[in-house]
Amino acid sequence: MNQYPFTYSNYSNDACMICDELKENGVQIHHHFICAHCEKEMVNLQVHTDLYLYFIQKLKKLSF
Repeated sequence: MNQYPFTYSNYSNDACMICDELKENGVQIHHHFICAHCEKEMVNLQVHTDLYLYFIQKLKKLSF
């Protein structure tokens, strides 16, 4: 069993919770999909930018 609350997916074809586009590659976190492109953008975000605030708003869907 996976000890982490996420899995990497190569063929999910789900809509990304950040960009709302259908993508194949990304990460599945508690039934929410984040495409590889948005995941990469998040890792490189600068704090206190408009894009950072946008991602924070979108990630609020992940509240458990």
